[in-house]
Amino acid sequence: MARRNSRRRKSALQWVVEALMGFVVVGVVTIGTIAAFADNAALLSLLDLGTYLHVIGLAVGLGLARLLLITRMRNVWIRAAAVVLTAAAVVMSATVVPTVFRAARTQQTSASSTPPQSTPLSVESGSLTHAAHRGQDLSHSRIVRSTVEDVDFGGARLRESDFRGSRFVDVNFAGTDLCAVDIRGADLERALHLDEVKSWRWVFFDAETKVPSTINLERLAGPVESTTGELIYSCEPNQTRQITADGQRR
Repeated sequence: MARRNSRRRKSALQWVVEALMGFVVVGVVTIGTIAAFADNAALLSLLDLGTYLHVIGLAVGLGLARLLLITRMRNVWIRAAAVVLTAAAVVMSATVVPTVFRAARTQQTSASSTPPQSTPLSVESGSLTHAAHRGQDLSHSRIVRSTVEDVDFGGARLRESDFRGSRFVDVNFAGTDLCAVDIRGADLERALHLDEVKSWRWVFFDAETKVPSTINLERLAGPVESTTGELIYSCEPNQTRQITADGQRR
């Protein structure tokens, strides 16, 4: 009976060791795959020679432990080497694993928080009708000397767009970001929800700009003239840009 119990204990221990070895292999493959496809300096910096030595030490220790279980080796030095290597690798790897997971999580968070790329519209001396661009990033759009009718820009990002000389009819501007939009010569008298625009900062307008009577352009924070006579603005912190008479920005 004692011999059977002893065999069962050894068999169970052998299964545990083999499972740990499998875990090590899967971990190495997973970390290597993440490093190959992730653009994360914190994660890549971990995958140096020291990290692989930790993993190799753990694998060697588990391999020796499995060898002892299978062959029932009695050599004290081999047993001691297996125990020391396994313990050392586990202790050293304990500081690496949490950092790897934190770096991977940071990579996922930064990827998910990255704003979508701007997809500007481009219409010149034409028309844009019956379109829905709600909530989209349309920064740097260029709609010049055109007619825009029945278009939903609700909540869209239209920063630094060029609307010079265009006419807007039944166009929804509720919640839009119009920072540094050029509306010189534009007709927005029939545009919708201009009183709900999220930001009018640095809007460029002139005497030919037409807006509803509820909007007072003179009260808006328009462009600032620099000492050299250029019109400058800033939609982003610590970033100053300028616009020329022909609408070019730099």
